Amino acid sequence: MRICKLTPPAGACRMCVDTWETMSGDVDQMPDCNTCTYNTKEYEVLDFIHTFFGSYALIECDGTVQRVSISRIKDLREV
Repeated sequence: MRICKLTPPAGACRMCVDTWETMSGDVDQMPDCNTCTYNTKEYEVLDFIHTFFGSYALIECDGTVQRVSISRIKDLREV
């Protein structure tokens, strides 16, 4: 069984920075990105798919199967 973590999509990071900027006005004291749910949650990798339009991984997330770009996968390990 392969387990991985995913990097957050760019839109999620931008939304977090914008929200923090609006609420506090000081980006220097932003919360640590290592506590973000995108960075801490682990997913099971079911399969890798290579097509003409790109490479994807099928992951299981909360009982549902999702397709994510391979570029978002980090910390892939065999359990």
